[in-house]
Amino acid sequence: MRLAIKKFKGRHAHRDSTLILLIYRHGLRVAEVASLRWEQIDWNGGTIYVKRVKKGTPSVQPLSGLEIRSLRQLQRDYPVSPYIFQSFRRGPLAHDTIAGIVERAGELAGLPIRVHAHMLRHGTGYYLAN
Repeated sequence: MRLAIKKFKGRHAHRDSTLILLIYRHGLRVAEVASLRWEQIDWNGGTIYVKRVKKGTPSVQPLSGLEIRSLRQLQRDYPVSPYIFQSFRRGPLAHDTIAGIVERAGELAGLPIRVHAHMLRHGTGYYLAN
């Protein structure tokens, strides 16, 4: 997937790669990443407040340097909306749009299966379990 992220082209390439990075690093569901807002980022502390869905426990998680740099660039690219990942109408990205971004990354990576966003969440759990 990492190589696929580098293959993203177009005006939303950085947004899409940052989206996949955060989904994987924080084990986010599509609804959780769609609703992320800039106010959930603590720039001084280098953390992100994650509001979980499906009876999950909210948590504050550390951000890596790569994530912080990517988010800062994203904030410069899309300064108007309160949502981190915004649509052209400045609202949150639709769940189908997010699913399509992840599916496209799987295709660019040359994976023989259709990739779903929730697979990234499972990948995070698998990584943490090991």
